[in-house]
Amino acid sequence: MEAPEAVVYCGGGAIKRQIEYIILDDSGDMWGAHVTVNGGTKRVMTAYSYFGNNNTPNDFVVALLGEDRSEFLIFNQGNENWLEYDDYINRQCNWSGRTEFTSDHQVTLTAICDCNAPCWIRVLLASY
Repeated sequence: MEAPEAVVYCGGGAIKRQIEYIILDDSGDMWGAHVTVNGGTKRVMTAYSYFGNNNTPNDFVVALLGEDRSEFLIFNQGNENWLEYDDYINRQCNWSGRTEFTSDHQVTLTAICDCNAPCWIRVLLASY
């Protein structure tokens, strides 16, 4: 499987899934995004208003609606990301790219995680 380009979600209960999506800058048609589930990619359209007359949950970001009638609901609350698909909550399982600065040192913390293994963390300290 390719290295992820964006947030990766993992879960699915008894059926383990790794899910990633990308919203295209200009697709030229109504299928403005792609979702990859366990290596298989499908075209989806985005819907930022999905709940009809009901109130939209505060944490809702976007619904991704597949050609095959699949539905992926994306949520974000602070630093927590999750995706609802097929009656399961799939939590973000990769994290990368946090940098903190102090007055005399630069500290870079990077964690790369995937769905099947524990995270590893690399810390780089540099004086300047």
